[in-house]
Amino acid sequence: MLTQALAHDGPALLEVLVHRQELSLPPTITLEQVKGFSLFALKAVMSGRGDELVDLPKVNLFRSE
Repeated sequence: MLTQALAHDGPALLEVLVHRQELSLPPTITLEQVKGFSLFALKAVMSGRGDELVDLPKVNLFRSE
């Protein structure tokens, strides 16, 4: 499907299933992005969703691919 989408002359929509906690990392990280992630982490802990922070390294660092 990816080959067909890239070969299509014009816009194409490609649906890809990813894990909810999958991070997309840019080549460089700005200070604003660090602040935003820190704010997300603080809000997650304060609202009792600290388990989401534990899932981040499980999903993004410790893959069995």
